[in-house]
Amino acid sequence: MTASSVELKQLIANAPLQSNINLSGLSLTDEEMNIVATEAIIEKQCIQLDLGSNNITSKGALIIVNALDRSETIRRLYLSDNNIADEGAYYLSLSTENSSLFVLGLSRNGITDDGVQHLSKMLERNRRLLVLGLEDNEISDFGVANLAAALKQNNTLQRLLLAENKMITDRSLDYLLDLMHNNRSLQRLDLRSCSLSPSIKLELQLVARTKARFELLY
Repeated sequence: MTASSVELKQLIANAPLQSNINLSGLSLTDEEMNIVATEAIIEKQCIQLDLGSNNITSKGALIIVNALDRSETIRRLYLSDNNIADEGAYYLSLSTENSSLFVLGLSRNGITDDGVQHLSKMLERNRRLLVLGLEDNEISDFGVANLAAALKQNNTLQRLLLAENKMITDRSLDYLLDLMHNNRSLQRLDLRSCSLSPSIKLELQLVARTKARFELLY
């Protein structure tokens, strides 16, 4: 299904003020993001916006970012299954540093360690974000190292979702242990379907069991 501009405007118009707006799976492109930014984020003051499974690139992400800077209401933004890539992650890192977002979902967006480096710098200063979803991207052990270092300075993030990043290997062990030992806020670390060996998973699980209110998924 492809939503025309008229249909998109009507979908947003039908949503209540300060509500959850679901625009996933509509084959939206960067061109429609101006409508989404103005009418869903700014005028409707949405609390949650789901833009998953569309055709949004870094250009569309930048349009959304500019609207985020003008919103005091949005709490959850889902951009999974798009193609914002590292450039889009960079734009979002600049905005989310001071935005009202609690949840940012970026799974399956072709984000590499370069994009993670930008997001890691954001995490060093962000004091609101609770959930960061980066599942099924192109993140390697180097990206894990950056995230672990950033989260030494972040005591807000509660869930870090890294499942299905196949380039995360046993070489990430020290970074992951460092993260688990030194971060106090994290409650869930998702490493399912990464390339970790059984012995490394066991070592991580032994440490996870010593932490209160902490869940390790692998």
